[in-house]
Amino acid sequence: MVHSLIRENQIQELATKIRDSGNTTVINVYAIQDNNGCLVNHKNNMFYITRKQAREVRKSMSRKDVRIVKTSFVNISSWETAK
Repeated sequence: MVHSLIRENQIQELATKIRDSGNTTVINVYAIQDNNGCLVNHKNNMFYITRKQAREVRKSMSRKDVRIVKTSFVNISSWETAK
């Protein structure tokens, strides 16, 4: 129960930080997952920016035991030049 309260407090702190930053841009990332819950690596790529890309790869794999999954991230820092 204590662990649950600590996790809840961490989530609340993160939510407050996101809200206070004023930046609520959500970034979606797609992947292909097999029935065992493992992400599938296809031609050295596991993650896709669009669902369309993930769908095209899934169709090209000719496997019936995979599905497209999605996760989302919220950017809480400003964008910087990649070096």
